[in-house]
Amino acid sequence: MPGPWFGAVGRGIEIRTGTSVEQADGVRLSDGEFVPTRSLIWCVGVRPDRMVARLGLPLQRGRLTVDEYLTVPGHPEIHACGDAAAVPDLTRPGSVTAMTAQHAQRQGNLAAENIAASRGLGSGTRRPYRHHDLGFVVDLGGVKAAADPLGCGFPASPPRRSPADTTCWPCRPTGHASPPAGPSTQSSPGSSCSWGWCDPARYR
Repeated sequence: MPGPWFGAVGRGIEIRTGTSVEQADGVRLSDGEFVPTRSLIWCVGVRPDRMVARLGLPLQRGRLTVDEYLTVPGHPEIHACGDAAAVPDLTRPGSVTAMTAQHAQRQGNLAAENIAASRGLGSGTRRPYRHHDLGFVVDLGGVKAAADPLGCGFPASPPRRSPADTTCWPCRPTGHASPPAGPSTQSSPGSSCSWGWCDPARYR
């Protein structure tokens, strides 16, 4: 499999795309296949709190419909952000932002600024939400990771090297770097990479 996941496949990890889990007595997939297992690890948020559906407001795939200023259409007094809101992704027209902490933190800050602006406080001017995603990192434990910074995929496992080769494995993720508070809050965070894994013995 091409892209940043091919190293994961080499470790015995099977990747299914276009398939979802329908039942978890074991794992029953949407294509009808059943995977017997006593361990199911789920690590993806898929929907907002159920309270959102009870508000009687317009929804988009279970999330509150909002405009780029984080307000519900027809209700300028209501702001929503994070997992609860389907915020338009101005960098990808026609799509909405993902349910991630990186978006939620920035949207929360902007919602507060826009609420203040709507009352003549702060800058007095509302701003649209815009965030340029620089890619993703997935820590697979130890020195294993998959990353796609700036669209340049890195595999999940470093290549084997000879003892004489001291070239560093380029992207061991250590988390998402957050920009400082202030005017630059909406800037892209990027992924923090460490170049400290240079011991050739790690790759033998």
